Amino acid sequence: MKTIRYDSFFVDLQSTSLYRQVESLIHQKKLSGQTRIRNCLALLSTDLDTVLISIKAAGGQETIDVESKCENTECGALGTYGINLQVLLRSLQAGDYGTPLNIGELSIHFEPLNYKNMNVAALEQFEIQAKYKDMSKIEDTQERIKLSQEALIDITKLTMSILGRTIVRVETPNGEVTDYDHIHDFLKNADTRTYETIRDYNTQLREKSTIKPLDIICEECKHEYKQPFTLNASDFFG
Repeated sequence: MKTIRYDSFFVDLQSTSLYRQVESLIHQKKLSGQTRIRNCLALLSTDLDTVLISIKAAGGQETIDVESKCENTECGALGTYGINLQVLLRSLQAGDYGTPLNIGELSIHFEPLNYKNMNVAALEQFEIQAKYKDMSKIEDTQERIKLSQEALIDITKLTMSILGRTIVRVETPNGEVTDYDHIHDFLKNADTRTYETIRDYNTQLREKSTIKPLDIICEECKHEYKQPFTLNASDFFG
């Protein structure tokens, strides 16, 4: 029996097949060489889906069920569709994090968030949602506008903080900057066009490494549509 360290608890596997798959995926460059299976909280966000699918496949599971509601308003039928894990695995491609974003004399290098920082960001996002969840119930227009502005500021700060964590260094004519606080200050003081260029480039890198929407054909009316698909880690370690 093999044991994977998952920070504060352990996941036991009945065989070494997961290790073999992960090692093979790293060799094939489907997983980054930085992946450390013994500390899953250090797992890179770009590798997370690949590892979760591999865990399912290592246990002998061939498909994963996805529930979907037909987008055809005249139908709306609910269906369960089996997605082949091997096909899903082969569809995943890593974003090109080795290529920097060049803006003028600056070269900005990115890296994926690790799973720990993803959880921290999700918790902070949840706290913002909880803080402003009753905003629509406020009857006073001025107070509602004030809270809306405060919410926008909080969301912008969180977005900038997450973006700063994805920048590993900024190369300038005078040297390179790697300190997070300095990078964060750079983002805060950047003009709108520069900031949006950096944000959009990181978004493109991230999207290349995630599971693409699934092509669904409704079993009832044969309507074709795309369904977003996200793997939930709790379903694999629960």
